[in-house]
Amino acid sequence: MPSVNQIKSDTTYNPQIVARKKQRRNMVFLLVTGVAGWLLYNTYANIYTISDEIFATRNEGKFKELFATPYKKIIWFGADCPVSAQRKHIIDTLLKSTGLDKYYIHHPYLQNSLSVQCPTKECMDLLIMNKCSSDACIIIPAKQKIIKIPYKNMIGKLEKYKYE
Repeated sequence: MPSVNQIKSDTTYNPQIVARKKQRRNMVFLLVTGVAGWLLYNTYANIYTISDEIFATRNEGKFKELFATPYKKIIWFGADCPVSAQRKHIIDTLLKSTGLDKYYIHHPYLQNSLSVQCPTKECMDLLIMNKCSSDACIIIPAKQKIIKIPYKNMIGKLEKYKYE
């Protein structure tokens, strides 16, 4: 029977054991990375609080109707074309079928071009264009918030923020 010192000093190299350990380590790394990626994807939302200075400009410009009522609005930008019209129809149908139309007003901006100008360096129009031009957004006037949500998991995100 080998002594403890012999066991500690045994430097035999077994490539199969090393390969199995490396494979296990890689598998754990992939699993942890996958779970972290899934969590980030499913919890991702950019929440922006609108400063008081910018919120004061809410009754000016192209987006003043978003703040005329305290209801939450879903906005997105698209061209005035059949593809955007179909997207609008699909979102309207999904909101109605899931019951989310009780919590949100769907307000897409379908136009061929849109430009905004601010009398000052920052205003509500520029903020909305900067935050919501690439994804959909939830506008919550009562809490002075804009929540940017990806199209891919829109209904899940709307469900998550319906009581916000």
